[in-house]
Amino acid sequence: MQLRYHPTKKTKKNGEREKSAILGCSVLGEKKTNYNKN
Repeated sequence: MQLRYHPTKKTKKNGEREKSAILGCSVLGEKKTNYNKN
């Protein structure tokens, strides 16, 4: 669990997909790949 990149870990459903796309951080790994495609 590397929730250090995005401070909005409570809204990880919405926030994480934005952060992972912008920062390109592999916080979730597989989840990030899904959001990255979309």
